[in-house]
Amino acid sequence: MQISEANRVGQLAAREALQMAGLDARHIWLVSEKSRLVYGAELTNGDRVAPRVLRIGGRNEPFLREQSIAYALRNTGAPIIRPLHEIPYETPHGLVGLWEWHEFDSQPVNMRAWGESVRCFHEAASELDSQHEHDVMHGFFTIENFADALSAEDHALRSSRDAVVRDFGDALADARRDVDAAVASMPKLFLHGDIHRSNCTGNPVVLYDLEYCGLGTLANEFSLLGLGVHRYGWPREYLDEFRRGYGDGTPTDEELEPFSPGRIGRNRLDASIRENGKPRATG
Repeated sequence: MQISEANRVGQLAAREALQMAGLDARHIWLVSEKSRLVYGAELTNGDRVAPRVLRIGGRNEPFLREQSIAYALRNTGAPIIRPLHEIPYETPHGLVGLWEWHEFDSQPVNMRAWGESVRCFHEAASELDSQHEHDVMHGFFTIENFADALSAEDHALRSSRDAVVRDFGDALADARRDVDAAVASMPKLFLHGDIHRSNCTGNPVVLYDLEYCGLGTLANEFSLLGLGVHRYGWPREYLDEFRRGYGDGTPTDEELEPFSPGRIGRNRLDASIRENGKPRATG
């Protein structure tokens, strides 16, 4: 079976990191492939570890930051997947972090159990010293990604890209002001920052993908759940069950309202698209 070039290079990097750590693997396989390549590695003693390899062209900072945060949390009781060391190995074929092995559950996560785990994460991380502010807008869009999408040769809005991106940027700026004003008086705590269903697994639930961790408010933390209900059609019961699992102090619907799709410029963006060009019919 032919493997991709990214996977081939990733496997080389994973094996090099294992050797640098004094570990001998008899089998390495690809588990997932996103901004980083996650592998499983079965060692000659029968143990398993999970090498994570930064993709070619990937950004170093989030990769390094996630491993550093997880390492700082490793002995706090936080329900996370833990790295085996603080700093990734620099191999000839890329940066590699070695993490504990965790079997991923293919079943949908239990929302109440997920809420309980996020509460546990907040309590365990309460003493963590962090100067990093969680970026409350990352879960909505970034202007760079939006501009890149409109730059595709076959995109119907390519010719009016600059105007639409400008309007979108203005809408995001307005949304950030609304969000900042809404959370200004709320107490701060250390957040996971990216709580959605592809960043947790199991029951009890463990959390991963910690690159967006940082100081923020509970409204920030719950905003992606509200967005899932309002934009992506998640059942309302998901948010309600998560709240029950989390317990006291969860933000109200009114406190989450600044994060709603309309308030982040969706209506303004739609109006700009109507004014600057209509999407090309497909199929």
